[in-house]
Amino acid sequence: MWQPKKILVIRFSAIGDVVLTTPVLRMLKICYPEMKIDFLVKSQYAELIETHSAVHRVWKYDTQESTGDLIRQLRDQQYDAIVDLQFSIRSRWFAFRIPAERKVRFSPERFKRLLLVRFRWDRYKKDEAVSLRYLQAVKSWDVKDDGKGAELFPALEAGSSLNEKLKGINLSIPIILLAPGAGRATKRWLPERFGEVGHHFSERGNQVILIGGEQDRAICREVGKHIPELHSDLSGALSLQESLTLIEKARILITNDTGVMHIAAAVQTPVVVLFGPTTRQLGFYPFRAQSTVIEKELDCRPCSYHGTARCPKDHFHCMRHIQASEVIETAEQLIKKASE
Repeated sequence: MWQPKKILVIRFSAIGDVVLTTPVLRMLKICYPEMKIDFLVKSQYAELIETHSAVHRVWKYDTQESTGDLIRQLRDQQYDAIVDLQFSIRSRWFAFRIPAERKVRFSPERFKRLLLVRFRWDRYKKDEAVSLRYLQAVKSWDVKDDGKGAELFPALEAGSSLNEKLKGINLSIPIILLAPGAGRATKRWLPERFGEVGHHFSERGNQVILIGGEQDRAICREVGKHIPELHSDLSGALSLQESLTLIEKARILITNDTGVMHIAAAVQTPVVVLFGPTTRQLGFYPFRAQSTVIEKELDCRPCSYHGTARCPKDHFHCMRHIQASEVIETAEQLIKKASE
């Protein structure tokens, strides 16, 4: 039986994709407990994976620097196998340059994705999470699905630095997190409706906090205008590890289809997700988590894989048809279920 001693897993980006590799890392470690797992990821996402218990070493890839030195260092590691979970020209180039006895990669099923997005022809046999598609890459190694979801581990120092930024927040009072940002405009629910949700929970004694990256500051400010009782807007103020730690402390996260929903799932925080142009068939929904996806059945969905700058039909029904009352009711039901 093949017994690898050291492997390299490649997944450069982005937040959600990196988080969704963690079930495979755990399953690999269960199958080969003595094996060392190294992980190659873009520098800005490294802190997500550095604290994972199955990972031996994280290699950081900086897109602004030459790959020559990094590849030379990786070539010296004498890997038994390379697992490419990125499946891009760049990841294939790294895999080609680094010697290993076995090299495997996952299939993003781009043709099925194209048929679904372009022609609404669903060739997926079932809604299969991306984590399970990643697992297919190592199926021949006898790696078994353990039935568990994603997992992340907050760093102790992140808790200390977060406490400094949370001054004025009483952790004994429930925290409701809203993440209204997204990389593309069509993946963002209406700011005024996020505001309506935030106002509802604020009036009922919860601490409502807005989170997001630097690029989400504008939309968070817009949402904040509709929440007179808003406790904090921390968009652009937290590192990934600090965000992870805060999400773990929250009662619930309400978010668009973005990476933070996967973080919430990985730390077992209930999450309500609003899907607009994307759908579950694409595989990026909270994996084995306390979650509810709110979406509307429309003939024009899905219209894109990552979202777009504007609605192709100019009506934006996928998001406009989601009402604040529906999100509030769903969130309250999920909070009640989680507390039982």
